Amino acid sequence: MIGGHECNGIEQEGQSSALTRAVVDRQHDDVVAKVSSVDDFLDALEPQQRAQVADLRRVILAAAPQLIEHIKWNSPSYIHEGIDRLTINVRNRENAVQLILHMDTARPEDRTAQPVLTDDIGLVRWLSDIRGVITLQPEAPVAAWEADLSAVVRRWVHTH
Repeated sequence: MIGGHECNGIEQEGQSSALTRAVVDRQHDDVVAKVSSVDDFLDALEPQQRAQVADLRRVILAAAPQLIEHIKWNSPSYIHEGIDRLTINVRNRENAVQLILHMDTARPEDRTAQPVLTDDIGLVRWLSDIRGVITLQPEAPVAAWEADLSAVVRRWVHTH
């Protein structure tokens, strides 16, 4: 359940320590070695994650075709107007597919401020005013959330 809504397939990630994240990163670096293309990234994934990432990628690019897709932080990332705004993450302790909403690294974050985007659907777990996470449960079909994910992506890339 997220924000009082039953989400069947999308869940919030619990807080983890920096040490836990470092261990998870090292474990997943072996699975997703340094890649130079999104196709290389997909090829390195297990079939279940590969299907979720491919579907999420399709939803992102259909919702905002003006985005430029590239590899940054060893993951598919999406640029809008010269700024990285979305990143797909598979390196987390749940081994889940996540969509990170962010405004690159140049803009300072305020962890105590309200998010710059109102999420009436309740899909996003906000980490700061300009960074949030949508976590897909393993085996959850992206298609079941396509309309909601598309709406969040479209609104996010036009938020400043």
